[in-house]
Amino acid sequence: MNDDILKGLKHKLIEEKETLESDLAKFAERNKKAGDFETKFPNYGRSEEDNESEIITYTTLKNIEEAIETRLQEIKEALLRISKKTYGVCLQCKKEIEIEKLNTNPTTLVCRECQLKNKK
Repeated sequence: MNDDILKGLKHKLIEEKETLESDLAKFAERNKKAGDFETKFPNYGRSEEDNESEIITYTTLKNIEEAIETRLQEIKEALLRISKKTYGVCLQCKKEIEIEKLNTNPTTLVCRECQLKNKK
């Protein structure tokens, strides 16, 4: 993979990472000890209806937090592979992953051929 393509993919990963962290910060607080985010429990009031709304909101946001954190972890691992110069190499067959596949999902770990084999 040439350097320009690699730089572009790295830039794409960093931009997505920053966007996701910004999105998380809107409803969660960074937990520096754990290295992740914690969803804030909303406080709408004391009525039963308010309490129910708080639980629904918290549960929804917690699920979103977990999905975003999973994606953030994938991005961090991809950036680590870039720094170790192992990025873009299929974990199964050790061949180079297709650029089109990396452009679609820059955190992908396997080439198209291995992905198809895994589906069978």
